[in-house]
Amino acid sequence: MHRLINVRTILLTALTLSSIAVFRQNILTQLMVAFIAILLLMLQRDRRSLFGKLIGRIRHFWFAIVAIIILQILFRQDGAVYLSIWFVKVTDVGVMYGLSVGMRLINLILIAGLLFNISSSEYMLAFKAWRIPYEISFLVTTVIRFIPDYYRLFIAYRETMYLRNINLKELSIRNKLSALVSLLIPALTTNLADVKYRAIALDLKGFRYSKQRTNLYESKLKAHDYLIQFITLAGFVLLIVFIL
Repeated sequence: MHRLINVRTILLTALTLSSIAVFRQNILTQLMVAFIAILLLMLQRDRRSLFGKLIGRIRHFWFAIVAIIILQILFRQDGAVYLSIWFVKVTDVGVMYGLSVGMRLINLILIAGLLFNISSSEYMLAFKAWRIPYEISFLVTTVIRFIPDYYRLFIAYRETMYLRNINLKELSIRNKLSALVSLLIPALTTNLADVKYRAIALDLKGFRYSKQRTNLYESKLKAHDYLIQFITLAGFVLLIVFIL
């Protein structure tokens, strides 16, 4: 599969950006991480559908993000007071910290979007280029792809319910719970079975039986991949030095 940015570059950048988003709490850093993540998403081949899926995910988590921001604002009492009503105080530190936490959650969703459209074979090729053993590569790939594959199966099973004229929004709470169980369990078992069959397929191929193996696709870095990786690592090192 042809990509403008190599999978190894995407993995390295996603790991670095997620680390920066967790370690640094100020809003300026979070905005910088969001800008870089959106820029990388724009370079993806199927960016239109990818942006649509990300907006949908953020919309699903929007209530939780807003609730966390409000809680952070209310429980941070230090700093200059903007508003005070009885025992509730809204301070500048609370507002800045709440916005930073909200931006961090949004950034993690954006960074996860960089990884969701990467297939298992592309992950395996990327790990192979890093000299990671096939067994470890398979385990890491399975963990990364578990949620996207599970979500894909869940959507497929939910569409089969719609074809049977079963609308989850119109069901009662009791029937809705029963319908969700009938969706979640088959999707889970199918996903676990798929992992098992992939493990058998890799075992039949011999894993590391031969050092010289022919692959359908090659994972080669280009000049812009080296540039992006250098800038990413240099920025991360400078940030760590600045923190320390």
